[in-house]
Amino acid sequence: MKLKFALRSPGQDDRDLVATIDSATTIGELATYLARADPRQVPAQALAGGVDAAVDGVGAGGDGELTLALVDQSYRVVDARLTVPESGLRSGVTIAVTRRAESVVDVGRPVAMALIVAGPDSGKEFLLRRGTAYIGRGHGAQIQLNDSSGSRRHAKLVVAGLPATTSLA
Repeated sequence: MKLKFALRSPGQDDRDLVATIDSATTIGELATYLARADPRQVPAQALAGGVDAAVDGVGAGGDGELTLALVDQSYRVVDARLTVPESGLRSGVTIAVTRRAESVVDVGRPVAMALIVAGPDSGKEFLLRRGTAYIGRGHGAQIQLNDSSGSRRHAKLVVAGLPATTSLA
């Protein structure tokens, strides 16, 4: 898929960019690529609209994962784990690369429930909100499994209208 957007960096004019992106590319991967590929990076960390911008390179300064902020929506931070299509990112927006120290949390009411039906966690219920939730043994998984047959990032649940599951193992 092709995206046309403007990239805002502190102390610089917005730059119009076109990116050809695989549908499995996450917002975090896109943000990391943009930060690494920017030839005009500002050496010191700067503030962009109240959000710490990761303009000093991927490995230096700041805490948290790289993600994107939608400038046109008061620098709303996009969940770095979402794929670009899942995120709703569309051509014509202005974005900024930023660091997010904590996961983006959708505080809306639960709209579905996941029930573990087999294994050591059988019977456990997890309320799900709209968005993406990962299932696995890893620390970043929203639905933690205590089953050695499951991988660290075993599956992804996408709840948007009708829930959908994608196996990642």
